[in-house]
Amino acid sequence: MSEPSVAASSRLPLWVSCALATLILVVLYVLSIGPVAWLYFHDTLPPGWYPYPGSVPHIYTPLTWTCERLGLETQLLWYIGLWIPLPHP
Repeated sequence: MSEPSVAASSRLPLWVSCALATLILVVLYVLSIGPVAWLYFHDTLPPGWYPYPGSVPHIYTPLTWTCERLGLETQLLWYIGLWIPLPHP
């Protein structure tokens, strides 16, 4: 019988790799709202980056919707406020 190689036995199962990749993508999506808000606020997004004016906020509709439902709006606005000046209520 042949023994499995060290590299094959030390690999993560496929479901773990997929779950880890999904988690990383979700975290990057959530954290990207700050830098994108900064680029949008300073009008530095390259031409053609978004198909029509106002489309950048629509990219983050799932995030804002989720934060509203979970009561995390204050935390989201705090994070965005680290990147751009927000009006005070």
